[in-house]
Amino acid sequence: VSQGVKRVRNFSKLPVIAGFGVKEPKQAKAIANMADGVVIGSQAIRVIKAAKNATSAVADLKKFVRSIRKGLDGK
Repeated sequence: VSQGVKRVRNFSKLPVIAGFGVKEPKQAKAIANMADGVVIGSQAIRVIKAAKNATSAVADLKKFVRSIRKGLDGK
């Protein structure tokens, strides 16, 4: 990922976001140390699909996103 981010930065001054199978806070933190943003889309979809209903989907997704945020904040 690091080499890919460096290559993209050579071609553009725009912010670089990356996300390759990010499922855990420590993975998000590692990506954030290289890129300007972290994509957690695939895992977010998995969390939603695994939920029993819409209410639990929202609660589970909040829990997942909060765990990623805490990881990014180093908590």
